[in-house]
Amino acid sequence: MAKWLWKIILGYIFLYPFIPRPFLSEGVFKNLDLPNIAFLLLAGFYIFKKTSKPPKFTFIDGMISVFFLGLLTSFIFSNNFLNSLSELCKYLSLVSLFYIARISGRKNKNQLTFTLIISATLVSLYSLHCFFVGSQFALEYLSNHKIHAPFAREFLTRNRAFSPFMLPSLLANYLIMIIILCLGAAIQKIKQNKRDFLLFLNLFCLSLCFLTLFFTKSLGGWIALAVSVFTFFILGKMCTKKAWLVIALILVCSTCLFFIRIQGNKDFTKPGFSVHKRISYWKETATIIGQHPLTGVGIGNFSLKETRYAHNSYLQIWAEIGLLGIISWLGIIFIFILKGIENLYKKEESYYKLGIFSGGLAFLVHNLIDLSFFIPQAAFLWWIILGLTFLNGNEREFKDANLSDSIIV
Repeated sequence: MAKWLWKIILGYIFLYPFIPRPFLSEGVFKNLDLPNIAFLLLAGFYIFKKTSKPPKFTFIDGMISVFFLGLLTSFIFSNNFLNSLSELCKYLSLVSLFYIARISGRKNKNQLTFTLIISATLVSLYSLHCFFVGSQFALEYLSNHKIHAPFAREFLTRNRAFSPFMLPSLLANYLIMIIILCLGAAIQKIKQNKRDFLLFLNLFCLSLCFLTLFFTKSLGGWIALAVSVFTFFILGKMCTKKAWLVIALILVCSTCLFFIRIQGNKDFTKPGFSVHKRISYWKETATIIGQHPLTGVGIGNFSLKETRYAHNSYLQIWAEIGLLGIISWLGIIFIFILKGIENLYKKEESYYKLGIFSGGLAFLVHNLIDLSFFIPQAAFLWWIILGLTFLNGNEREFKDANLSDSIIV
């Protein structure tokens, strides 16, 4: 039974980036996210079947418990019960991914990584197809059928890759985590002198995601990538000429994108406009925090004059969930960093673990100026990375582990 449940979970994770948000069911049943509810039930049953005895309660479990205490407190004081209930289910679904990844053994961990890489490869191919072909086709369709959709026309003419996500920045956040994950897995293979299909797959996925990231034209994404890659090489003690060349390439791409963006015909496409808007969002969010510092406005109830997101997930967590929420979230980050660095001192799969850690760091950096924490399409990968960082099991089980066992059977 557990094996079949695991295969279904892998299939769901494979499709996760392609599942639209909001889901189609929400058009009929408001505040009802069927994929999250279905997965939550499936994940709960799998975790129950997989764990023969209660796992050891650790610091990360404590912080997640405090985080959920903050969610419940915010939920109780919410002025929109149904909306907050839907958001609570979303968080439960995402945290279940953390525990699924955490209790996975060597084989399941490898299958999970393989699934993420294959899914990301298809996401990149689909996004590039939509960028070069789909956007123009959609514009022609709107014109031929005389459909008045000014927002859709404006969005499609930005010439930025974003499919299957809602925004280019969300796609960028997803891609940078995958890029770092593939980088760590590929270097692990090279260090083990294993030139096989999976090394080629990691390098191919990395290259494809890198190309797609360029077409998102997300400066925030490139900044997060630069920080995480620099951290990867520093912690991995790989400050060679090749490493500096990679960092230089990232900086060159970022500079090129900056000049491409400032050449835009409209103000909202330019970096200065984006920075100005974000600062105004942060100031407005700070005002909301001042009004509701302890319990927040309620999960899912955050809203500004011009947007539903603060474009700084840390500020929005405090504004939505309250003091317990932001303290526990910062605690989760602190424990993640400590555990990630601790894992680097273990000989088994050190570069793979470094890729996991740096990928999670990229998510955290990008959320200083973005909103992907609140979008399951991108956030699901962070919770899986967090689970892989705290992977349970006997260390001997993971000795000489490699991705050669990762093909799903």
